[in-house]
Amino acid sequence: MSRSLKSFAGTFAFHPRCKTIKLTHLCFADDLMIFCKGDLSSVRIICDCIQGFSNTSGLHANSGKLAIYLAGVDSFIKEDLRSTSQFTLGTLPFKYLGVPLSSKRFSIADCEKLADMMIKRISSWQAKHLSYAARLQLINSVLMGISSYWCQISILPKRVINIGNFICRSFLWFGVSYSHKPGNISWKEVCTPKKESLWVRWVHGVYTKGGRWEIFNAPATASWIIKKLCAGGSWHTLTTQHKIHWRHLVWNMISIPKTRFLCWLVAGHRLKTKEKLYQLGVVVDDVCPLCGLYPETHNHLFFNCPFSRSCVEAVKLCIGITLKPIARMDFQKRSIPKTKQHVFSSP
Repeated sequence: MSRSLKSFAGTFAFHPRCKTIKLTHLCFADDLMIFCKGDLSSVRIICDCIQGFSNTSGLHANSGKLAIYLAGVDSFIKEDLRSTSQFTLGTLPFKYLGVPLSSKRFSIADCEKLADMMIKRISSWQAKHLSYAARLQLINSVLMGISSYWCQISILPKRVINIGNFICRSFLWFGVSYSHKPGNISWKEVCTPKKESLWVRWVHGVYTKGGRWEIFNAPATASWIIKKLCAGGSWHTLTTQHKIHWRHLVWNMISIPKTRFLCWLVAGHRLKTKEKLYQLGVVVDDVCPLCGLYPETHNHLFFNCPFSRSCVEAVKLCIGITLKPIARMDFQKRSIPKTKQHVFSSP
């Protein structure tokens, strides 16, 4: 296509927004978009190139899918261009690679397809047979991948992002796409980064250089997102968070994902032990069902229960190691105040 259009140099007119980089078309698999100025000569050249390609290769375009999209053109010229090209006169927005393309920002109605795609994926999974770790893996690899793909095209409305977060939260804790029941841990805490991302470290290294965002002024050469964060007090989207002292004990590459997720719930004291269920009035007592002696708390369940201790001793004897016995799990102090870091919080 590029070589064919180059042969018509001087008569072919580039699209006004593509003239600088001399962009004529975009192609992905069997989808092709061609850009030109809205005049008869340029459209005739494109039609001749398409016909020449068909004559050479024997491949023909699907006439039912051919469409021409015009903007800033008089109605008389529109009709001439349509009759010359024999294309269907299309209107914006239209879908390309599953995403609606428009000259305006996405509306909530335009993004309904995004929520439908996420719900359809969840419906196809046997969610009730998946563990928390498996659901988390599907959220990170599939559901977040769908929303990230849309975010690369345009800025999504805030309500659409909230709907996506709601769908992911419902699937993580309950295996469904719609549930208003509270989860074990708030979604804001679920999305808290384990450590600063590469992009965040780059921003602090290039712009703030260890300084405070309150007194930082974005230079004229900064990107629009940095200027947006600094304009009008938007730096408040940056939060000061403490480094979690048990992070490496939970999120490491030694244990399997299912164990890591369980340890994360234990670290936050978010397991539904009988102590918690008794306080909510779900069960009639809080006695540990394994030993029948003491209340079933997190510390008792994993460290003080005679049955749990016998299991630990059996495992130690089997693999031949000696570990210092742990009397309790002190995870309630969730952070170390003296090691503070600035990170971007995500909803």
